[in-house]
Amino acid sequence: MNAADHQFAKSHLLQKIRNADILTSPFPHFIIDQVFPEDYFEAMLHYLPDDSFYRKWTEVGKVKLEQYSKRDQGYLEDSWLQQLPSEQKIFWQDFTTWFLSDEFAQESMQIFSDTLAKRFHSDRSGWPQVYPQAIFLRHRADYFIGPHTDIPSKVVNILFYLAENDDHEELGTALYEHESGLECEGNRHHEFDGFRKIKVAPYRRNSALGFVKTSNSWHGVEPIQENVAEKTRRNVIQYMVYDNPMRAPRKEHQEKQYDSENYTG
Repeated sequence: MNAADHQFAKSHLLQKIRNADILTSPFPHFIIDQVFPEDYFEAMLHYLPDDSFYRKWTEVGKVKLEQYSKRDQGYLEDSWLQQLPSEQKIFWQDFTTWFLSDEFAQESMQIFSDTLAKRFHSDRSGWPQVYPQAIFLRHRADYFIGPHTDIPSKVVNILFYLAENDDHEELGTALYEHESGLECEGNRHHEFDGFRKIKVAPYRRNSALGFVKTSNSWHGVEPIQENVAEKTRRNVIQYMVYDNPMRAPRKEHQEKQYDSENYTG
C-alpha cells in the first residue's frame, strides 16, 4: 500500500459517511456496507496483528468482571504499533495518520449535527475540541457486554467490522430500548433484563455501525457462543471521538495510563 492507496481509502470512507442515512430508532445511528475499497479492506485483514499484540481488557483497564477477560484489545497508537513487524507497523501507522485526523473526526460528527447541536447548545462553530482514538478489538467465546450508553465524554462511536465473510451476522452490536424509557448518562453497564432488542447491526464483511452518544444510546453485545467462536473471530476496529483531552493518544505504552472508559461493543 502506498500513499495514494491510503488517500483513496480516506476519500472513499469520508464519502460513505457523508452519504449515510441516519436512522433514528432506537437512537441516531447509521449502518454502512463497503466502507473501505475492497483491496484496502483485504490489506487490513492481512495486516491484522496476531494474538501476541493484544492484551485482555481486564489487564489494561479497571474492569474486572470475568466476561471482560474475553475481550482482547490493542491501541492504534504509535507506542503500541512499534511492537509490530516492520511491514505491519508501516501499514497501520499510515492508516492512523488519516484515520485519527481531525478532518475525519469532524466529518464523523457532522453527520450527527442535529443531535450534537443540542448536546453542545451551539451550532458547529461552538463545538469543543475533540480527541479521536481507535483500538483493535478481538472477542472470544463467552464475551458479552450489557446495555450501556457510553461514558459522558464520548461523542461519536463507529465500529468497523473486520469480518472475513457474512456467515455470522448475529455477532454484531445490538441496539436496545428500555421498557420504561430509562435514560443513563453513562459509566455503568446494565443487565439485559428490562431492555428490548430493537435490532442487531449485522457483523458483515467490510461494514460499520456508527452512532452518537446520547442518554438513551443503549447498545451491547450478547454472549458469544462457543460453537460460533470456534468458527470465526469477532474482529473490530472501534473508533471513538471524545471531548475530553485525557483521551488524546498516550505517549507511552504503560498499563497505568489505560482505564475503563472504552465502554462499548
